[in-house]
Amino acid sequence: MRLTFFTSASAFIGFLLFAGVAFSWTGPSAAAPSGNVAAPVNVGTTNQVKDASLGVNGLAVFGNSILQASSYLNWGTTSGSSGYGIRDNAGTLEFKNSGGSWASIQSTVSTLCGGTCGSQWATSGSAIYYIGQVGVGVDPSTTQDNNALQVKSSGRNFAIFSNYVDTTLRIGGETGSNNITLKTDTESQGIRLQPAAASYGTLAGLTVSGVGKVYIGTTADQTYNSQLTILEERGTDTPLNLKVGGTNAHSQIIFQNANGLVGNIYSQGSATVYNTSSDRRLKEDIRPTTLGLAQLMQIPVRDFSFIKDPTHTTTTGFIAQELEPVFPAAVTTNGDDGMAPLSAHLMPWSVDYGRVTPLIVSAIQELARKVDDTAHLVVDTLTSRRVETKELCVQKSDGSDVCVTGDELAKLLGK
Repeated sequence: MRLTFFTSASAFIGFLLFAGVAFSWTGPSAAAPSGNVAAPVNVGTTNQVKDASLGVNGLAVFGNSILQASSYLNWGTTSGSSGYGIRDNAGTLEFKNSGGSWASIQSTVSTLCGGTCGSQWATSGSAIYYIGQVGVGVDPSTTQDNNALQVKSSGRNFAIFSNYVDTTLRIGGETGSNNITLKTDTESQGIRLQPAAASYGTLAGLTVSGVGKVYIGTTADQTYNSQLTILEERGTDTPLNLKVGGTNAHSQIIFQNANGLVGNIYSQGSATVYNTSSDRRLKEDIRPTTLGLAQLMQIPVRDFSFIKDPTHTTTTGFIAQELEPVFPAAVTTNGDDGMAPLSAHLMPWSVDYGRVTPLIVSAIQELARKVDDTAHLVVDTLTSRRVETKELCVQKSDGSDVCVTGDELAKLLGK
């Protein structure tokens, strides 16, 4: 680029001027054509030289031109070193602005581009590239990072603009088979981090939509409108692995809504604990339940297998549609009647087995009370009041039993 600049500058100067060459003057060798002024300008092919100054109102040069060494090209009314313009200083081209001082064109341009003009920057067609380190807002030579591109911002954003809807930034190999692609997402106006196809097949990497939705392993989830969707396409890995340091009790997942914290899942030692909020300070209208053994006895317990389970393993549990009429607090429906074919966009009816626990506890308490009442009744009848039986049997010393009926006992007693 620098060589092109100086070649063009020399051609421009030579094209405009023809002066100061020490030869004798040769007069015109032909008459001026088309009524133009005759001598002293020759319109033929013979070279002409004039030792004194030559003033012209306009000048056009066809061919090569020569300026005498150490000569000046001035603008304005002052010539030579006192004027401003361009000069040759012992083979070095220099320039001077009005009111300024003479300076080397090469040194000035080199200073402007950090002394690297023509050494790292290169062109190829309409492309320009740099061989070496490039710094934006930072001098790469002063940092410890040996990165090709370093960007440092002080209160400014780093932006890449493109007129293309699907802008792509690739990181990695030149072929695209081993790189990571950061691109805009055309559907949601977000960004996408896409791994190399050679390593991960058709996986979509990480996509963050324009409304903050995150997709990992897929580009969209049109079924349940989730804020976070993770697809483990190969079926060989764990979609989500949560790990904390240490073994003390620590929340792994926290659940919140507009009311605040409503539950969490935490690990402790070698166990996992599932919590839902049950603080008395969050509740009102607290009273004993009226549900118990009667409701529990109405719940059918079934053995079944899931249709899409390839092993068709038998499972024991509840059917949501059968549990809902008896204990609806443990069932979540999707708004349909539970009988029509299940469409792809609807969540199946589901059961929270944990919510059945209070009903089981209440039924067991009720059953325990019934057992206690029966035990007290039997003890009272045998020890303090009377024994009612059709036949009384008593064991003898030889181990055999002797039995009497009520009539036989009345005769013995004289009644």
